[in-house]
Amino acid sequence: MRRGAKESSGKAILLWSEGAMTIPNCGCLVTSKRNYAGATFEANVFNGDRPYSLKRLDRIRRTPNFLAVYALRHPKSLSRDPLLGHGKTIFNFTMTYRRDSDVIWTDYYFAEEHSKEASFLEEVNQSVANLRSQLQSKSALVFYMIYEVNNNSLPESLYLQELRKYLELDAQISCHGYHDCAQYKFMLIFETSTCPDYVHPQFYTAVVNFVVPVIIGGGNLSQLVPTGCYISGGDFGTPKQLAEHLVELSSQPQLYEQFFWWHSMYRLHKSPHPLCALCRQLGREVPRRERQPGEFLKWWTGYQCPTRTDRLASLQSSA
Repeated sequence: MRRGAKESSGKAILLWSEGAMTIPNCGCLVTSKRNYAGATFEANVFNGDRPYSLKRLDRIRRTPNFLAVYALRHPKSLSRDPLLGHGKTIFNFTMTYRRDSDVIWTDYYFAEEHSKEASFLEEVNQSVANLRSQLQSKSALVFYMIYEVNNNSLPESLYLQELRKYLELDAQISCHGYHDCAQYKFMLIFETSTCPDYVHPQFYTAVVNFVVPVIIGGGNLSQLVPTGCYISGGDFGTPKQLAEHLVELSSQPQLYEQFFWWHSMYRLHKSPHPLCALCRQLGREVPRRERQPGEFLKWWTGYQCPTRTDRLASLQSSA
């Protein structure tokens, strides 16, 4: 994250704890400098993905109705409580991956297309033709993203070791630049939680590259993405059974193409930057929705999110 600021129309947002959030240019002053030119801040964003402290918060100049925003891109278990060690909560606004957040933080979203105009139908037909050509040009079976190997990732390593007995696996560092992920038919995605509402960013990496996501260890995404667009490793008792299924799909183009049916009914859209969505909230003339700090406590503790330990135990049992 850069420590500078993007100039604005007057509203000011302070990024209290640095993390994986970039600073966009979307109409508000956004900065991580707590003493930026004597600015008075309408919102403080606390990145829950990183450790943070509330010390010296009282020294920040802020408006009377400022928002204390709890931001979270990735799930946390209740054992990593954002309230522990901070005393009484101050948060009155949420910006997370959860669908009940005040601002939803996600990379992409699916939107159903309802138009029946001839021009739209013609566009769909052309899109399907282009898609079929894209799928027919694939030359490799399956890959996964390189990850840090340590004790926490041991179950993933053991799963891959078992899977390699039955098919060839490639590893990629990214899908950008000269890294051609579109040549693959499947992408293995190791999910670190089964939290409701959460879609792993690698899922969208696969989809935008016309690759079928294969979720290992994750939850049910049926309410979040089009039905039948991915494969769940939980549907197979062993890595061998999954490998046999992938090989079978690869040899039958008609079956493989069915994972892309949604292209005729949905569009995948890039989500606005969450800080831009927050900026729009600050600029609204009508009263904005704000939580009382007590509401945040209920919002956080009432959410059931299985721990990583539970998820890894189930993954190990299948390998």
